[in-house]
Amino acid sequence: TMSIKLQKALSPSFDLQQAFECAQQDWAHDLAGKEEFDDEGHLVMTREAFEDSIFEMADLWCTSTKLQEYVLFLHAVLDTIAKDAAESDAEIGSLRFKKMDQISTYGFETTHGTILEKNEAPQWLAKIAENKAKKE
Repeated sequence: TMSIKLQKALSPSFDLQQAFECAQQDWAHDLAGKEEFDDEGHLVMTREAFEDSIFEMADLWCTSTKLQEYVLFLHAVLDTIAKDAAESDAEIGSLRFKKMDQISTYGFETTHGTILEKNEAPQWLAKIAENKAKKE
């Protein structure tokens, strides 16, 4: 699942069994009071619940509430767990999750959520964040 891939990307001491347990707990927490089911009766996460959970993750890991820090963090995480899909498999610009053995811990050094950036996001992404921050 995405949760397990995220845990692998963020945790230098990744343990698959513990990741499964955390994923189940996170799923229950993120859907509490927001239960929705698909046509086959499977519990699904709404877009709103997904966005809330991604924001919560960024909020826990970032040291400020600056938009640029959130954008850089989320870009780094996405780059760690996903790759461009082959043109034959999807539309240009589509992403696919990497296989577990292709995901390495990004290299965040953390102390209660402090991020030391390993590299920078593309300039266009940083520019968007900068422009949005100026508007706030």
